Amino acid sequence: MDNNTDAYVEMLPCGHREALGQYFTPTYIAEFMADWVVGKRPKTILDPAVGNNIFFRTIGKIYNECNMIGYESDEHIFRFFSLGQFNIFLADFLTSSWDNQYDAIIANPPFSKFQKIKDRAELIDLCFKHTNIRLAGLSNYCLYFFLKCLYQLKDGGRLAFIMPYDFLDGPQGNTIKHFLLYHNFEISIHFLKYENIFSDDIITTAAIFLIEKSTSHRITFLEYYSERDFRINHPTNSRTLSCIEVESLDKWSNFSFFTKIPQNVVPYHTYLTAKRGIATGCNEFFLLCDEAIKNYHIPYECIKYCISSSSFYKTPFLTNETIIAQEKKNKLLILNAQNSNLAKDYIAWGVSQGYNQRYLTANRKIWYELGVQTPPQILMACTTRNKINFIFNESDCLYMTSYHGLYVKKPWLQYIKVLFCFMQTCFAQNLLRLQSRDIGHGLIKMQPNDLNSALVINVEVLERNDIKIIEEIFDEAHNNKFFSEQEILKLEMIFKMYLY
Repeated sequence: MDNNTDAYVEMLPCGHREALGQYFTPTYIAEFMADWVVGKRPKTILDPAVGNNIFFRTIGKIYNECNMIGYESDEHIFRFFSLGQFNIFLADFLTSSWDNQYDAIIANPPFSKFQKIKDRAELIDLCFKHTNIRLAGLSNYCLYFFLKCLYQLKDGGRLAFIMPYDFLDGPQGNTIKHFLLYHNFEISIHFLKYENIFSDDIITTAAIFLIEKSTSHRITFLEYYSERDFRINHPTNSRTLSCIEVESLDKWSNFSFFTKIPQNVVPYHTYLTAKRGIATGCNEFFLLCDEAIKNYHIPYECIKYCISSSSFYKTPFLTNETIIAQEKKNKLLILNAQNSNLAKDYIAWGVSQGYNQRYLTANRKIWYELGVQTPPQILMACTTRNKINFIFNESDCLYMTSYHGLYVKKPWLQYIKVLFCFMQTCFAQNLLRLQSRDIGHGLIKMQPNDLNSALVINVEVLERNDIKIIEEIFDEAHNNKFFSEQEILKLEMIFKMYLY
């Protein structure tokens, strides 16, 4: 950032800037965006959220044959950066006229979650009135700016936006994605998948959207895993897809895993149901160490072993012996009306600490009752940086929110070895990645519904002899407590015959 911006950041508390969604664009990104929007020598350029005026200052250095118009609604930043001396209005762009059109638009709009948007219902109605697009109530503030700017872009005009891209991977972005696909836009989306893009490391995902209003209908995706790669224009992955291909891509940030959908696949929910783990709302109380058990005389009938962290277990097979041998904090307090009197001293201590007033505990009928959970046949880690890990569960332990439990439906239990073996293959991993959510810093996350809708091999098409071979590979891996590279390769050769 420049000296003036540094001074502004030091002057105002982070809470003020965060409440208004102010995150300042790095100079190298502003230069990249500015170079692109002036490429067709526009006569008018709009910045709907001027902030520290970095875009107009950058454009002024390379192109001065246009009229630059801006809006800024925060009086603090408007006065600090003396924006009144430019053609910049101290006003809310979202409530300004929709009639004006511009040759070019460039913006780093406010990034605010839906809870902080004032007059949200009115803004949704206003956008719908002009575009016939009804934004989801959970939409980030930046999407209102994005939609209005797309509407006010002239034919042949160019738009450059930098903003979080999580809306491309969730249902709240479906209306915007549909709008992009079925209007005359040529689009390139540059996913910046590295850390510390902004000085405030709160925003964990960001992308630059370059959009030209033309007769073309295609989208180019690019992703960068370091600032250096972005600066030298060296994307780690890039793909240009037709609108029809993109339409089949549920989560756009997973474009690098896009492949033609293989044959002989069905949704996971055909065979199993994915369920979330236990959210205690207060791990300090419910996860027990041996010292607490001893000091408060908690009987073992009130305790169940559990998996509290996905980092504790690296092998694909889990037994009670494995759990007991784990020295980490893995004992969960399970109380109900029948046994709570046996831990009354510990419950009283929890109340004295205010644990009963936490959000989840305060909203339970009885604050210390976690409900009933049965052990699943398979466990899946919710978040990962690399391979999505599955565990074949032969224990009677419970699981917490770092895992989802996969409960195989009774008619398909005979195929559980086949399903688990498929989960170890690259084919399963790529199909799962298409449904995963990028949460920043190289992490991906899968919700239960993401897995339920992901695709898996149709076990009914497998020949009996191949099923026998797959089950033999499973049994060998089970004996050895892991799958060897040779075993996974053999599995992939078998499944490939049915998929492609």
